[in-house]
Amino acid sequence: MATKIGFLWRAPISSHTKDVNDKNDNIRTIGWMSYTNSEKEKATILVVENKDENVAYIEAGKETQRNKKNIGNGKLVTFVWDEALFSHDINPVALSEDNREIYRYGYPLGTTIHRDTDMKWYSIK
Repeated sequence: MATKIGFLWRAPISSHTKDVNDKNDNIRTIGWMSYTNSEKEKATILVVENKDENVAYIEAGKETQRNKKNIGNGKLVTFVWDEALFSHDINPVALSEDNREIYRYGYPLGTTIHRDTDMKWYSIK
């Protein structure tokens, strides 16, 4: 996240997905950040990369305000919100051309232990 100070830009915060073992996954989160500053300005950004030819759309957002964006094979899609949100607030999913959910973003199902390294895209069967 960059802010302008005078004629220069400054990046007071950055986020990355260190140790997430998804480098070979067909769909992966490239970046995710939720930010609030001292002036109470808020933002959330989510960037997803697709390597699955069956994925046509990524959908994310609050239940009543879902955003759906096209994404091709080998492409990136970016979502931006002007509020601080968590992954469970926006519940990202990957959809096929016929709007069938084929991946979901989150923790593995059936586990009570949540580690940051397990938060990634999982196939829906």
